[in-house]
Amino acid sequence: MRARIRLIAAFALVALLTGIAVASGAAPITGAQHHGTPRASQAKLQRATTTVPAGVRKRLRILRISQGASAAAAGQAVPPMADGLVAAVNAGPTRGVGANPALARGVNTPAGAVYVVPGSEGLCHVAPGVVNCGPVSELDAVSHMTTINFLGTDQPGTARVTGVVPDTVSGVTVVMTDGSEQHVPVVLNTFGAIVPNAMREIDYATASGTVRQPIVYEPGTNIPEFQ
Repeated sequence: MRARIRLIAAFALVALLTGIAVASGAAPITGAQHHGTPRASQAKLQRATTTVPAGVRKRLRILRISQGASAAAAGQAVPPMADGLVAAVNAGPTRGVGANPALARGVNTPAGAVYVVPGSEGLCHVAPGVVNCGPVSELDAVSHMTTINFLGTDQPGTARVTGVVPDTVSGVTVVMTDGSEQHVPVVLNTFGAIVPNAMREIDYATASGTVRQPIVYEPGTNIPEFQ
């Protein structure tokens, strides 16, 4: 069954006020099968974690080193998370993972800064136009923390692809409908690129082989879907 990459207007006012789109249903185009508050935590909001939980730390090298060390490893300084993104992480729809923006680690990418925000019940992938939260198990299916959106892309016909992947993923390739490929490096568990909005699949290079995530378009639209 396809997981529709949907454009939802339920939180359109929030998106306008903060300049972001929340992947749990706030006018984004989200690229995973299930995002937002983990099912086990839907009944209550979690207190923000004050430390990086071991279950998240062991999967993501970026959370095992300091922000300064991550910036040095990436060869660049990383700007602080924008106020609007911090507010979105702290908002009700994403608080089910107990994310704490004060513990965020980030890397600059060609698609803008991509942040990993750990939580007591999971993590958030934060990037321009995106706050995408879920349980740690999302990392097991490497595409679940990938998001596609069109916010702030200056060139018509392009899309912003960003994501957070576990240590086992070494690279990402976006395959276009014409067969051409755009290779996207993974730097400290993050990646980001501006690509033509004519994608056939996103491939993830892992230690055990390539994981392929097909993408299709509904007839007569330019809205991508993860198949």
